[in-house]
Amino acid sequence: MNDSHPLAYRYFPGIDRFVVGDDPTALLDVDPTALTHYKSVEYYRYLPLPGISLERVSVDLSRRSRELCCEITTRCSLECCVCFASATPADAIDLSVADFLRAVALSRSSLMRLTFTGGEPTLSPHFARFLLEARRHGVPYVLSTAGAPPTLVDRYLMHHPPSAVYVSLHGLQTTHDGFTRRVGSFKKAVQLCKALVAAGIPVHILTTCAEEVARDLVPLSHFLRGLRIEEHRLNLIKNRGRLDSSPADPDAVLSLALSMRSNLRTTVKSADQPFQMLLASGVLEARHGR
Repeated sequence: MNDSHPLAYRYFPGIDRFVVGDDPTALLDVDPTALTHYKSVEYYRYLPLPGISLERVSVDLSRRSRELCCEITTRCSLECCVCFASATPADAIDLSVADFLRAVALSRSSLMRLTFTGGEPTLSPHFARFLLEARRHGVPYVLSTAGAPPTLVDRYLMHHPPSAVYVSLHGLQTTHDGFTRRVGSFKKAVQLCKALVAAGIPVHILTTCAEEVARDLVPLSHFLRGLRIEEHRLNLIKNRGRLDSSPADPDAVLSLALSMRSNLRTTVKSADQPFQMLLASGVLEARHGR
Protein backbone atom coordinates (compact mmCIF):
# COMPACT_ATOMS: atom_id res chain seq x y z
CA MET A 1 0.00 0.00 0.00
CA ASN A 2 1.30 3.47 -0.90
CA ASP A 3 2.40 5.35 2.24
CA SER A 4 0.59 8.45 0.97
CA HIS A 5 -2.75 6.57 1.03
CA PRO A 6 -5.03 7.86 3.83
CA LEU A 7 -5.22 5.60 6.87
CA ALA A 8 -8.36 4.24 8.52
CA TYR A 9 -9.13 4.79 12.22
CA ARG A 10 -11.36 3.16 14.80
CA TYR A 11 -11.89 4.69 18.22
CA PHE A 12 -12.23 2.58 21.38
CA PRO A 13 -13.86 4.45 24.28
CA GLY A 14 -13.03 3.42 27.82
CA ILE A 15 -9.39 2.69 27.05
CA ASP A 16 -9.46 5.93 24.98
CA ARG A 17 -7.35 4.67 22.05
CA PHE A 18 -7.49 4.62 18.27
CA VAL A 19 -6.46 1.65 16.17
CA VAL A 20 -4.99 2.60 12.80
CA GLY A 21 -4.74 0.54 9.64
CA ASP A 22 -4.77 0.65 5.85
CA ASP A 23 -8.13 -1.05 5.45
CA PRO A 24 -11.27 -0.23 7.49
CA THR A 25 -12.34 -3.88 7.38
CA ALA A 26 -9.12 -4.86 9.19
CA LEU A 27 -10.27 -2.77 12.16
CA LEU A 28 -13.57 -4.55 12.69
CA ASP A 29 -12.41 -7.49 14.80
CA VAL A 30 -9.22 -6.08 16.25
CA ASP A 31 -8.42 -6.25 19.97
CA PRO A 32 -6.57 -2.99 20.77
CA THR A 33 -5.21 -4.35 24.05
CA ALA A 34 -3.31 -7.06 22.13
CA LEU A 35 -1.35 -4.57 20.02
CA THR A 36 2.34 -3.94 20.66
CA HIS A 37 2.00 -0.21 21.19
CA TYR A 38 -0.81 -0.65 23.71
CA LYS A 39 1.30 -3.07 25.72
CA SER A 40 4.24 -0.65 25.67
CA VAL A 41 5.05 1.39 28.77
CA GLU A 42 5.31 4.39 26.43
CA TYR A 43 1.89 6.00 25.96
CA TYR A 44 0.42 6.03 22.44
CA ARG A 45 -3.14 7.12 21.76
CA TYR A 46 -2.93 5.92 18.15
CA LEU A 47 -2.09 2.22 17.88
CA PRO A 48 -0.94 1.09 14.42
CA LEU A 49 -1.67 -2.38 13.16
CA PRO A 50 1.37 -4.50 12.19
CA GLY A 51 2.98 -3.11 9.04
CA ILE A 52 1.99 0.50 9.81
CA SER A 53 4.76 2.69 11.26
CA LEU A 54 4.27 5.35 13.91
CA GLU A 55 5.90 7.80 11.53
CA ARG A 56 3.26 7.12 8.89
CA VAL A 57 0.50 7.61 11.48
CA SER A 58 2.00 10.96 12.49
CA VAL A 59 2.20 12.11 8.86
CA ASP A 60 -1.42 11.13 8.27
CA LEU A 61 -2.60 12.87 11.46
CA SER A 62 -0.69 16.00 10.46
CA ARG A 63 -2.76 16.09 7.28
CA ARG A 64 -6.12 15.36 8.93
CA SER A 65 -6.33 15.38 12.70
CA ARG A 66 -8.86 13.03 14.32
CA GLU A 67 -9.14 14.89 17.60
CA LEU A 68 -9.77 18.38 18.87
CA CYS A 69 -8.52 19.33 22.32
CA CYS A 70 -10.47 22.30 23.67
CA GLU A 71 -9.15 24.57 26.42
CA ILE A 72 -12.59 25.81 27.43
CA THR A 73 -11.33 28.04 30.25
CA THR A 74 -8.07 29.13 31.82
CA ARG A 75 -9.81 29.45 35.21
CA CYS A 76 -8.87 26.99 37.95
CA SER A 77 -9.39 26.86 41.71
CA LEU A 78 -5.94 25.28 42.10
CA GLU A 79 -2.50 26.81 41.50
CA CYS A 80 -0.39 23.76 40.69
CA CYS A 81 3.34 24.38 40.77
CA VAL A 82 3.51 22.86 37.28
CA CYS A 83 0.66 23.82 34.96
CA PHE A 84 0.94 23.70 31.17
CA ALA A 85 -1.96 26.17 30.93
CA SER A 86 -0.65 28.57 33.62
CA ALA A 87 -4.19 28.48 35.03
CA THR A 88 -5.18 30.66 38.01
CA PRO A 89 -8.37 31.47 39.95
CA ALA A 90 -8.43 34.98 38.47
CA ASP A 91 -8.02 36.73 35.10
CA ALA A 92 -9.57 33.82 33.23
CA ILE A 93 -10.31 33.51 29.53
CA ASP A 94 -13.35 31.44 28.60
CA LEU A 95 -13.74 29.81 25.21
CA SER A 96 -16.86 31.09 23.47
CA VAL A 97 -19.47 28.71 22.13
CA ALA A 98 -19.14 30.40 18.73
CA ASP A 99 -15.38 29.68 18.57
CA PHE A 100 -15.99 26.09 19.62
CA LEU A 101 -18.62 25.52 16.95
CA ARG A 102 -16.39 27.13 14.32
CA ALA A 103 -13.52 24.78 15.19
CA VAL A 104 -15.80 21.73 15.16
CA ALA A 105 -17.13 22.74 11.74
CA LEU A 106 -13.62 23.12 10.35
CA SER A 107 -12.60 19.63 11.45
CA ARG A 108 -15.98 17.90 11.25
CA SER A 109 -15.13 15.63 8.30
CA SER A 110 -12.41 13.82 10.28
CA LEU A 111 -13.33 14.55 13.93
CA MET A 112 -13.60 11.39 16.07
CA ARG A 113 -12.76 12.63 19.57
CA LEU A 114 -13.12 15.82 21.64
CA THR A 115 -11.25 16.71 24.81
CA PHE A 116 -12.54 19.32 27.24
CA THR A 117 -9.73 20.66 29.38
CA GLY A 118 -8.60 23.86 31.06
CA GLY A 119 -7.81 25.24 33.56
CA GLU A 120 -10.57 23.40 35.29
CA PRO A 121 -13.10 22.82 32.48
CA THR A 122 -16.09 22.43 34.79
CA LEU A 123 -15.65 26.10 35.79
CA SER A 124 -16.42 27.28 32.26
CA PRO A 125 -19.74 29.19 32.16
CA HIS A 126 -20.53 27.22 28.99
CA PHE A 127 -19.58 23.75 30.27
CA ALA A 128 -23.08 22.26 29.99
CA ARG A 129 -23.48 23.73 26.49
CA PHE A 130 -20.21 22.18 25.31
CA LEU A 131 -21.37 18.74 26.47
CA LEU A 132 -24.68 19.29 24.71
CA GLU A 133 -22.93 20.26 21.47
CA ALA A 134 -20.66 17.21 21.63
CA ARG A 135 -23.77 15.06 21.92
CA ARG A 136 -25.56 16.95 19.14
CA HIS A 137 -22.62 16.42 16.78
CA GLY A 138 -22.29 12.77 17.77
CA VAL A 139 -18.61 13.10 18.72
CA PRO A 140 -17.23 11.10 21.68
CA TYR A 141 -15.57 13.28 24.30
CA VAL A 142 -13.22 12.93 27.24
CA LEU A 143 -12.99 15.28 30.20
CA SER A 144 -9.72 16.24 31.87
CA THR A 145 -10.29 17.62 35.37
CA ALA A 146 -8.13 18.71 38.26
CA GLY A 147 -10.77 17.50 40.68
CA ALA A 148 -14.32 18.68 40.11
CA PRO A 149 -16.84 17.95 42.90
CA PRO A 150 -18.49 14.49 42.85
CA THR A 151 -21.82 16.19 42.10
CA LEU A 152 -20.47 16.62 38.56
CA VAL A 153 -21.42 13.01 37.82
CA ASP A 154 -25.17 13.24 38.51
CA ARG A 155 -25.51 16.86 37.44
CA TYR A 156 -23.85 16.58 34.01
CA LEU A 157 -22.12 13.35 33.07
CA MET A 158 -24.94 10.85 33.47
CA HIS A 159 -26.94 12.71 30.82
CA HIS A 160 -24.13 12.41 28.27
CA PRO A 161 -21.42 10.06 29.56
CA PRO A 162 -17.86 10.72 28.42
CA SER A 163 -15.66 8.03 26.88
CA ALA A 164 -13.36 8.56 29.85
CA VAL A 165 -12.56 11.09 32.55
CA TYR A 166 -8.96 12.02 33.28
CA VAL A 167 -8.42 13.06 36.90
CA SER A 168 -5.17 14.70 37.99
CA LEU A 169 -3.50 13.18 41.06
CA HIS A 170 0.08 14.15 41.82
CA GLY A 171 0.97 11.89 44.74
CA LEU A 172 -0.67 10.96 48.01
CA GLN A 173 -2.40 13.54 50.17
CA THR A 174 0.54 15.61 51.47
CA THR A 175 2.38 15.63 48.13
CA HIS A 176 -0.71 16.30 46.03
CA ASP A 177 -2.02 19.10 48.25
CA GLY A 178 1.46 20.66 48.23
CA PHE A 179 1.66 20.38 44.43
CA THR A 180 -1.76 21.99 43.92
CA ARG A 181 -1.23 24.51 46.74
CA ARG A 182 -4.69 23.68 48.06
CA VAL A 183 -5.34 21.68 51.24
CA GLY A 184 -8.14 19.20 50.63
CA SER A 185 -7.62 18.88 46.88
CA PHE A 186 -6.48 15.24 47.18
CA LYS A 187 -9.59 14.23 49.10
CA LYS A 188 -11.80 15.99 46.56
CA ALA A 189 -10.14 14.27 43.59
CA VAL A 190 -10.45 10.84 45.22
CA GLN A 191 -14.14 11.43 45.96
CA LEU A 192 -14.67 12.26 42.29
CA CYS A 193 -12.86 9.08 41.18
CA LYS A 194 -15.08 6.96 43.42
CA ALA A 195 -18.25 8.63 42.12
CA LEU A 196 -17.18 8.11 38.50
CA VAL A 197 -16.31 4.44 39.02
CA ALA A 198 -19.62 3.87 40.83
CA ALA A 199 -21.40 5.37 37.81
CA GLY A 200 -19.54 3.09 35.40
CA ILE A 201 -17.49 5.89 33.82
CA PRO A 202 -13.87 4.89 33.00
CA VAL A 203 -11.30 6.81 35.03
CA HIS A 204 -7.73 7.52 33.97
CA ILE A 205 -5.30 9.16 36.39
CA LEU A 206 -2.83 11.79 35.19
CA THR A 207 0.30 12.47 37.23
CA THR A 208 2.77 15.22 36.38
CA CYS A 209 6.26 13.97 37.16
CA ALA A 210 7.96 16.68 39.17
CA GLU A 211 10.82 15.62 41.45
CA GLU A 212 8.73 15.63 44.62
CA VAL A 213 5.93 13.69 42.88
CA ALA A 214 8.27 10.93 41.67
CA ARG A 215 9.02 9.97 45.27
CA ASP A 216 5.32 9.18 45.77
CA LEU A 217 4.70 7.19 42.59
CA VAL A 218 4.95 3.67 44.00
CA PRO A 219 2.71 4.24 47.07
CA LEU A 220 0.31 6.20 44.84
CA SER A 221 0.11 3.21 42.48
CA HIS A 222 -0.81 0.90 45.36
CA PHE A 223 -3.48 3.37 46.50
CA LEU A 224 -4.96 3.70 42.99
CA ARG A 225 -5.31 -0.05 42.62
CA GLY A 226 -8.07 0.07 45.19
CA LEU A 227 -9.98 2.68 43.17
CA ARG A 228 -10.44 0.38 40.12
CA ILE A 229 -9.20 2.89 37.59
CA GLU A 230 -8.51 2.13 33.92
CA GLU A 231 -4.96 3.47 33.64
CA HIS A 232 -2.36 5.57 35.42
CA ARG A 233 -0.49 7.87 33.04
CA LEU A 234 2.72 9.61 34.05
CA ASN A 235 3.31 12.81 32.11
CA LEU A 236 6.85 14.11 31.71
CA ILE A 237 7.07 17.86 32.21
CA LYS A 238 6.86 20.01 29.09
CA ASN A 239 8.78 23.25 28.75
CA ARG A 240 5.58 25.28 28.67
CA GLY A 241 3.36 27.10 31.15
CA ARG A 242 4.04 27.52 34.89
CA LEU A 243 7.15 25.63 35.96
CA ASP A 244 7.77 26.18 39.68
CA SER A 245 9.18 22.71 40.24
CA SER A 246 12.02 20.64 38.81
CA PRO A 247 11.18 17.75 36.47
CA ALA A 248 11.87 14.20 37.59
CA ASP A 249 14.54 12.30 35.70
CA PRO A 250 12.82 10.68 32.66
CA ASP A 251 14.83 7.45 32.94
CA ALA A 252 13.93 7.15 36.62
CA VAL A 253 10.24 7.69 35.81
CA LEU A 254 10.36 5.02 33.11
CA SER A 255 12.02 2.58 35.51
CA LEU A 256 9.40 3.27 38.18
CA ALA A 257 6.59 2.83 35.67
CA LEU A 258 7.92 -0.56 34.62
CA SER A 259 8.09 -1.66 38.26
CA MET A 260 4.51 -0.44 38.88
CA ARG A 261 2.90 -2.26 35.95
CA SER A 262 2.36 -5.49 37.88
CA ASN A 263 0.24 -3.48 40.31
CA LEU A 264 -1.69 -1.27 37.87
CA ARG A 265 -1.66 -0.44 34.16
CA THR A 266 0.89 2.39 34.00
CA THR A 267 2.18 4.34 31.00
CA VAL A 268 4.60 7.21 30.47
CA LYS A 269 3.79 10.01 28.05
CA SER A 270 6.90 11.72 26.73
CA ALA A 271 5.55 13.10 23.44
CA ASP A 272 2.26 13.88 21.69
CA GLN A 273 1.00 12.46 18.44
CA PRO A 274 -0.40 15.23 16.17
CA PHE A 275 -3.72 16.82 17.14
CA GLN A 276 -5.63 20.11 16.92
CA MET A 277 -5.60 22.41 19.96
CA LEU A 278 -8.31 25.04 20.43
CA LEU A 279 -7.16 27.64 22.95
CA ALA A 280 -9.54 29.54 25.19
CA SER A 281 -8.75 32.65 23.14
CA GLY A 282 -10.30 30.96 20.10
CA VAL A 283 -6.99 30.35 18.36
CA LEU A 284 -6.78 26.96 16.65
CA GLU A 285 -3.30 25.40 16.60
CA ALA A 286 -1.85 22.25 15.07
CA ARG A 287 0.24 20.50 17.73
CA HIS A 288 3.04 18.16 16.73
CA GLY A 289 5.20 16.37 19.29
CA ARG A 290 6.09 18.30 22.43
